[in-house]
Amino acid sequence: MLNGVSITATSTGGVSNYPAPWTSCAVISTPANSVWLGPGTFTYILSFSSPINCMTFILTAAGSPGNEDFLFTTNNGIPSIIDNNSCFSTINGNTIISGSGSPSLSGGGNFTVANSSPFTTLTITGSGLLAGSLFAICNTSINAEIIFEDTISICLGDSIEINNSFEKTAGTYSDTTFSANLCDTSFINKTILNILPLPTSTISPISNQCESTDSVALIGNPSGGVFTGNGVSGTNFSPSIAGDGTHSITYTYTDTNGCVASTSAVISVIDVDDPTGTAPADLVLQCFADVPVQDVNSITDEADNCPQFQRLLLSAMF
Repeated sequence: MLNGVSITATSTGGVSNYPAPWTSCAVISTPANSVWLGPGTFTYILSFSSPINCMTFILTAAGSPGNEDFLFTTNNGIPSIIDNNSCFSTINGNTIISGSGSPSLSGGGNFTVANSSPFTTLTITGSGLLAGSLFAICNTSINAEIIFEDTISICLGDSIEINNSFEKTAGTYSDTTFSANLCDTSFINKTILNILPLPTSTISPISNQCESTDSVALIGNPSGGVFTGNGVSGTNFSPSIAGDGTHSITYTYTDTNGCVASTSAVISVIDVDDPTGTAPADLVLQCFADVPVQDVNSITDEADNCPQFQRLLLSAMF
């Protein structure tokens, strides 16, 4: 395990362990029991328990009798190879070519494989030639991802800025930050967005009110919300203050999550002014049987918007 990352290896072809240390370039060494890549063609696969974006390693003993090639690939794109210190070696894209011209199998060097996208599998393939070469990972070379996770909840219909974009759909949003040289620790900011449902609010029905009424209690459900509107004070409605006509009142409720629901209702206030109208002319009757049947339609100039009955008083003289 290096820097908290577990590494497992699988291989095909000429891959084993070399029992003794080896030095190339006079100062670059692999320890005893390093991985022996070759002789002959090989495939060496490293699997990492956490995604990484770079790894530094040592190659020694390359060159028998000519160049050995080492092709590097990942499960998340083609990596770059960085030459930290080498001898008798060149880099061509994602391939190291090492050993030609070196005395006594002394080609190799210190290299870093880096990738802009984190990977969990690194595959090395090569020809191995007659003697192969030695491979070892540097102790402090692996930098794993550090994940910062945050959970945010917003109300249905709202949005919030995540990674420079306003989001309003539940899900997990991630953003990865790398250093300029790719080999510092990468940081993943993971945001889990939850969408909270809106509460439901209602107003208990309110019948028509006379303008002379001082106050009527308002009931909102769930309790604890706020009433607003003409003639409203706290949880009471005053028809006398609002005046005759129709009035819209609103009940706004905020739940424990901060989500808001509003609903409205209309209250009709009836005026208390007497209606006006001219009754028919007085009648002088001789007999009770001559009293006419009451007919409000005989009043033709009534003036009022109040849906009340007008009383017609008839008197008779005998």
